[in-house]
Amino acid sequence: MKVRFFKKFVGKVYDAAKEGDFKSAYEGLQKVNSSQQQKVLTVFNKKAFENLGIENGTNLATNFAAYRGLQNGLKSVGGMNGINERITSQLDDCLGEVMENLSKKTLNELPQTRRGWGYLLLQNEWTKVKKIAQSPTTRFKNYVKNRFSTSPTNTTVKSSMITKNVGPSRNIPSEIKPLLANLEGKTGQEFVDNAYKNIVDYMNLRGIAPNNIKIEGCNGLVTATGGYDPIANTINFSQGFFTNLSPRQQINLIAHELKHCEQAANMLRTEGIGVNGYARALAERNVNQALDDSSFEFMFKSSYERALKNGKGEEFMQKAIDNTTDKIIAEIETNFSEVLKLPKIKAGSVDGIRAKRHLEALKNYEGLDILGFGSEKYRNNPLENEAYAFGDNIENLLKDYLS
Repeated sequence: MKVRFFKKFVGKVYDAAKEGDFKSAYEGLQKVNSSQQQKVLTVFNKKAFENLGIENGTNLATNFAAYRGLQNGLKSVGGMNGINERITSQLDDCLGEVMENLSKKTLNELPQTRRGWGYLLLQNEWTKVKKIAQSPTTRFKNYVKNRFSTSPTNTTVKSSMITKNVGPSRNIPSEIKPLLANLEGKTGQEFVDNAYKNIVDYMNLRGIAPNNIKIEGCNGLVTATGGYDPIANTINFSQGFFTNLSPRQQINLIAHELKHCEQAANMLRTEGIGVNGYARALAERNVNQALDDSSFEFMFKSSYERALKNGKGEEFMQKAIDNTTDKIIAEIETNFSEVLKLPKIKAGSVDGIRAKRHLEALKNYEGLDILGFGSEKYRNNPLENEAYAFGDNIENLLKDYLS
């Protein structure tokens, strides 16, 4: 295919996908063979990043990749995991090329008035130059739910062993010191196990929180991914939690996710909420997120559009929420069985009022897409705001204690 026609062809596929007409984009792509399709997709992704920026470019590329996977058949692409691996592989390649071009551009613009100056700069200041080159990706990194997953230093746990240089700070409350004391000199699995147990005890979550953290799955585009599942009552992280995060970052994330566990337990225990109220709030959140532009729920969105045209959009939503509520109630009753045995929280108490606010926040999570990229609106959700503050506080206490 000649260059001029190739660009025109890619342009048609890109324009259709950009307008949300993935069907036309997909049909157009099928007009060329598999090797040409790969070339088209490479240019497509690059065009998306260059024209739409990191966030919107990511959304367009992932949505089109998901649509192609569903059309090709989940089995043929290795299921949803296969789709995710293809998406992350393509985006990694695209971002790598963008970063390489930015680095070259930065170097080419350096002053070259004296011979050897450039070589000296490259030798001594390359780290600074890389940071300058990487600054355009800051927006992308801000969309990651886990703010440590894109740490610019990419510190490994083994090189970040905690050591105490001076005696414990007097600013540390006495009840906090046992939580931190047995972490001195620990790293890796030993550090994580001790930190998790200590925070569970400190928050009185024994028998309520998951027994441990599960490590599974690849990191994808970011250094580490994962979080708390409010239905399964589990905390999962990708491999990068151990290999790419420092102990201080790990303890922050542990505290953050355990705060979400505490929030869930308190909502379930509060009079007037219980299992049914909690399940319905989760159902409302899940149904609303399924309609988000970044969602892969194409069939659900298509059904909703048809209902809207027939004047039954609200009826469709209520049925979807009812059905989702019914499906997850049994899971919640099983996974939070110990929580449901605890004394009820009075609706008018301080904890009860807070739980009601959290229930509304649970319904109204916004700004998080399918890959976990969260906006400021997401971070400012009361549930996230409280969890971020708690995690930061625990990290700072550890830093203060060991400094």
